[in-house]
Amino acid sequence: MGLVSRAADLYYTFRFLKLLVTPWNEMEAYKLGIIGDEGKVLRRASTLKTDQEKSSYTLFHRLVFNIKRLLEKVPGGKSRLVSYAAALYLLKEHTGMSDEGIRAMMNRIEGVDISADLKENRWMLDQSGRLQPGAYILRQDAPLLKNGEFFAKAGTKVDIVEATEPMSKVAGIPVYKAIHRETRQAVVVTKDDLFR
Repeated sequence: MGLVSRAADLYYTFRFLKLLVTPWNEMEAYKLGIIGDEGKVLRRASTLKTDQEKSSYTLFHRLVFNIKRLLEKVPGGKSRLVSYAAALYLLKEHTGMSDEGIRAMMNRIEGVDISADLKENRWMLDQSGRLQPGAYILRQDAPLLKNGEFFAKAGTKVDIVEATEPMSKVAGIPVYKAIHRETRQAVVVTKDDLFR
């Protein structure tokens, strides 16, 4: 596969993930009245007039919106579909991209620094940035470390057995390994995926 083809694949993978985890009411198509709550189509593509309307509801958008609607029909799917940082971690592991490469790609695609969007949940970290031991509840579904399948459901518990260093950082966001209490499977989380 050529360099241009791989770069295009990576670009669309990032765009796909970003759109998949963006709430409906934050989509540009929603703000323009093209889609409604839960992605329901309010205006067909053939009725769009302005460039802004057309660029917010392309064939790519319609594909992602259809997949998002299908995923939301799965039990528990209405919770935030993925932890964006966990998904980026798995992508980083697969592609071997550096943090700086991921940050630059996200900035190019979205025009924002994704690490700037993080909430400060520092209370669960020690002074070294290690996640404190204890039981936590997942805010959203978490992927398995071994294959990226979203297995641990929002509202279930995960355990941190001892103060845990981040496994890695993705665009400056620390990602951690936790153990899903019900299944004893290792899952990938960020501090923002957890609460007590």
